[in-house]
Amino acid sequence: MVTLIVLLQLAIVLTMIFIGARIGGIGMGIYGMVGVFILVFIFGMRPGNIPIDVMLIIASVITATAALQAAGGLDYLVGLADRFLRRNPSRITYYGPLTTWLFCLLAGTAHTSYSLLPIIAEIARSSKIRPERPMTVSTIAASLGITGSPMSAATAAVISTDLLGGQGIELKDIMLVCIPASLIAILVAAFVQNRVGKELDADPIYQKRIRDGLIDPEAEKKTLVRMVRNPNQRAKWSVLVFLTGVILVVLFGSIPSLRPSFEVNGTTESLSMPQTIEIVMMSMAALILIVGKSGVDKVSSGNIFSLMAISSSSRAISQISSPTIRSSSQWRCLS
Repeated sequence: MVTLIVLLQLAIVLTMIFIGARIGGIGMGIYGMVGVFILVFIFGMRPGNIPIDVMLIIASVITATAALQAAGGLDYLVGLADRFLRRNPSRITYYGPLTTWLFCLLAGTAHTSYSLLPIIAEIARSSKIRPERPMTVSTIAASLGITGSPMSAATAAVISTDLLGGQGIELKDIMLVCIPASLIAILVAAFVQNRVGKELDADPIYQKRIRDGLIDPEAEKKTLVRMVRNPNQRAKWSVLVFLTGVILVVLFGSIPSLRPSFEVNGTTESLSMPQTIEIVMMSMAALILIVGKSGVDKVSSGNIFSLMAISSSSRAISQISSPTIRSSSQWRCLS
């Protein structure tokens, strides 16, 4: 009987995840809460706590990234990446994923990679390299970048007091493990992927599609819009401000003594790392708007800012529902 109940609960969780994933956007969060409602009110399982710190970190980092986008900073970075990759087209299988990884490591979200992927694909085609080689590794590299990013929601969740933060694990510990591990993984994957399939000029199927007019490499190259070939000075300043915020977060996370301390009930307490990230990145967002002379309406209308609602709701649902499942006596009996 216990096993049947557990399997039923698992089926409910998986069904809600499937429906939310099919709908997309905030659907994952909305239907996730439906699953939590069923588990709590029907099965009597205890919900977890809402991860306020994690949600505020997501809000602050994405606000700063959205401000950078509104000021033209992201386009400027993409322009730099474009020029770098075009200088080394024969190594696109290696440099493409590494550039994508660095983008996501600094920005804290894999969604910044969307602007790079068309460039990587076009450079690969013009170099007669199969585009799926760098593209496959690049999409994975984007996800690996957020695992060691000091700005990502994933890192924020890990260093929160609900998870490893309560065990004394700090930001520098996460970065020391995840950054080298992800870098090595990308290089190995690129080495393997670089030997998959034939080169385009030796691929009969690709050549046939060119002859049939289904693929026109030259037309694709012309229609690909170059982002910020001549970036303005304010875009450069906005990037500098954002990178300053990243450096400050890394410094405060690596050297806790740099964070302010306060006297509370006779004991000295340092500013927590989640609060530090929230304060620093919100301040950087304001400074980016000032130096970039961008309006707040452009920040909220950008596609990156819309990710905040999706990320926050999804993270809240996962945090609320995970203790519910872990604390269930039925799960303990099954294990």
